[in-house]
This record gives sequence, structure tokens and C-alpha cells, in this order.
Amino acid sequence: MCTLTLALSACSGNDSGPGEQDEKPGSAKTPDDFTAVDSGSLSYAAPQGWEEDREVVEGWTRYIGPHSSEPDVAAAEISDYQGAELEQLTAEEAANYIGEEFPADEQVSVEDSSTTSLPGAEEVYRIDYEHEFRLPEFDRYHISDFGIKSEDGTVLAVRIGAVTEMVEDGTFQELEKTVRVTPE
Repeated sequence: MCTLTLALSACSGNDSGPGEQDEKPGSAKTPDDFTAVDSGSLSYAAPQGWEEDREVVEGWTRYIGPHSSEPDVAAAEISDYQGAELEQLTAEEAANYIGEEFPADEQVSVEDSSTTSLPGAEEVYRIDYEHEFRLPEFDRYHISDFGIKSEDGTVLAVRIGAVTEMVEDGTFQELEKTVRVTPE
């Protein structure tokens, strides 16, 4: 599978819907056709068939998914970063850290930024970006970067990204709803 040319490679809902389940206390709600991912202090779920990117920068866990019409092109991702350099940052600084250290594109525009909430988190800051996609099959790529401070003071970062079509079909929102801070 070809991966997105993102700098990561090589270099909120609480309600369960039908078919959704908790894998363990505090873990991600796992919708039908999704697979639970437990990543240290975080859990989330990725659609079945998504692959773990093993060439990701140290400290990151990243799952990438194809678009239904372009199965050889990674068109979406969910990833998290847990590194010592985040520990002294606020949630807002951690969200900005992702964009500064691991930019998605030079032509990124910030669409929105604000505090929000996630289960198990004391503080969450979210930044939404949009940019022109470099591959001709798609026109726009949407990214949400989350800086998270857990109730025990651990600082984490999460990135969710997808092409417009996967925002419109609900994949992006389903990914967002699965993110949880989990006790270690």
C-alpha cells in the first residue's frame, strides 16, 4: 500500500450505538467493523483492514486506511504520540507540537481551534486543519490534532486525518468518537 506523503512516515461522543462495545474499562468504544487499538495511555479504534504503519517516527503509533475507490492509496489515518518532550506542555502546546514537528503540508490552513473534552482527560485542545491533497484522486485532506492532558498529568497527542470523501461518509467522525484516555 502506498502511504501518504506525510512527515509522520519516514522521518466525541460517549454513547455506544448498536454493535459498539467497550473492550475493557476506559478503552475505546469499538463500532462494528473496527478494531480496538490500545496504545499506552490511549485507546481508539481503526476500521478493519487499516494497516499499522511500521515506518512511522519513533514515539508514534499510526494506522492508515485506503479509500474505497483507490485501494492502493492511504487516504486516512489515526495516530498518537507519547514522548517525553510533551510532559511539560499544556494540552494546547501539545496540539501545536504535532503541527510544528510533523507538518502535513506546507499549504495548511487552520480552520478552527478550541478546548474540547475526551473521556478520561483533564484537558483537551483541538486544532482543525485543511489542505490541498497532493494526489490527483482527492482534493482536500482534513486533519484534527488533539493535545491531551490526562487526569494523572500525562500529556499525549493524537492526529486524525482523512480526505474529504471520508469526512463526508462519516469515517472521520467515527474515528474521533473512539478516542479515550486509559489508565495505565
